[in-house]
Amino acid sequence: DFDLYCTCEDCARVIEEEGGASGNYIRFLNKLHDAIDELYPDVKFEITPRAYMAKAPSVTKPLDGVWIRFDNDKCHISHPVNDSNCPESVAFAESLQSWGTFCNNVYVEYTLTAYKDFLPVFANLGSMREDIRYFAESGVDSIRFTGNIVCPTGEFGELRSYLLAKLMWNPYMSEEEYYTMMDEFLAAYYGQFGVRCNCLSLGGLF
Repeated sequence: DFDLYCTCEDCARVIEEEGGASGNYIRFLNKLHDAIDELYPDVKFEITPRAYMAKAPSVTKPLDGVWIRFDNDKCHISHPVNDSNCPESVAFAESLQSWGTFCNNVYVEYTLTAYKDFLPVFANLGSMREDIRYFAESGVDSIRFTGNIVCPTGEFGELRSYLLAKLMWNPYMSEEEYYTMMDEFLAAYYGQFGVRCNCLSLGGLF
């Protein structure tokens, strides 16, 4: 989470070869993976590309057992993670594009709750569709969703699970398809008072 890294002679040489400090860490994890792979073939390693890790190296690719994990906890939830008007989103998108075009082992931990305070509305139902589409277009191989474990059915947890499952099957669905599915689920699960356009206004509120 900060920009301090080793600049000794050996590390500086690798940084120059790789075009950045991330190359040192990918080389280290690759060697660590090779060292234990025979005994523990199911062990996977992951690293989060923040600060000096934001840009992918130019030479050394992660091995199959080394994964690059992104999370959206630094992004604003009310707009898509690639919103060009938001500095946090621009930084996230540039990093994701850098790694997504460089290697295959990229996954996103997609946050669906506020861990510091579970009570406020997590207003991302309107941006989920655009986020999942962007992940699919950016070379993301898998997504892990993290939600509200304290109150699993709170804040339309069932609706979120349904929509995310649909988006995983079809990340390129249109906005009309997305909100049609939302209305159908609300009516089927919550009854006549659950229709978005009548009382919940989920499309506008979230």
